[in-house]
Amino acid sequence: MKTLQFPVAAQPYGFSTSIAAPGIVVWETETALFRSETTSDVISTPRARYTYRLDAGTDGFVVLRVEYQLVGAEWTTLWKAPRWTDLTKRP
Repeated sequence: MKTLQFPVAAQPYGFSTSIAAPGIVVWETETALFRSETTSDVISTPRARYTYRLDAGTDGFVVLRVEYQLVGAEWTTLWKAPRWTDLTKRP
């Protein structure tokens, strides 16, 4: 049995992996992506939302976007993965 590991934002900067519960998970059939949201049903706290895709080559999850939401505010993108091909283009 393999434990699932999810890429998550790490304090104070960077990314790490977590084997903890990813939060509320929603599968988007049309895009083959899923989102997980961390939240608390006890108190109003800022929330984090991660968008992932499954990498068939490694059977791992790839984080595509990291967003946060302050209480009563809209979601704000903290980080979005660039396409690798876009990074290698010459001007």
